[in-house]
Amino acid sequence: MIPALSQGHDLQLLALQGDVTRVITFQLARETSTRTYPEIGVPEAHHPLTHNGGNAGTVSAFSVAGDGALSSIGTSPYPDLQPAPCWVEISQDGSYLFTVNTAGPSISSYSIAATGALTLLGSTPFASPVGVGPEDARLSPDGETLFVVDTAADALSAFAVSGGDLTELAARTPLPAGAAPFGIVVT
Repeated sequence: MIPALSQGHDLQLLALQGDVTRVITFQLARETSTRTYPEIGVPEAHHPLTHNGGNAGTVSAFSVAGDGALSSIGTSPYPDLQPAPCWVEISQDGSYLFTVNTAGPSISSYSIAATGALTLLGSTPFASPVGVGPEDARLSPDGETLFVVDTAADALSAFAVSGGDLTELAARTPLPAGAAPFGIVVT
């Protein structure tokens, strides 16, 4: 069943209904929100909790029970060793997870074990980090390119993907001035 989505999430709804994807990112609050999620055992404020300070960012992994209850996987949360890991994307084969480190700016890569446990493979910095504000990331349908929205640069960066290894492609794709992109859908 597709949950009722608020206005502004039409593309997500269409992608689910058209069976283009089975996973979406659904933003409940702005990234600087102090919203808490006590219903899933997270009583702390969202923004300070997710950034951990310095290079102490982490990525959490959970399993979902049939009744929707979440259980931490392995030693989750897993170290990211970067500041502000936020948006994540998982490879189509479920073997790798990529997370955008918004304050880095960089992209971290993890291998995903059959149990769901994560192992940090490393982080790939942006070649020209000045003026970059990486936000959301999505893989191309063939899984060979990871596209990253650069909010501060009004641009789109791309990384070649080989397993868990990333290589930034030469040029950013400019977007209209003042676009301030926040999310991306790749079909």
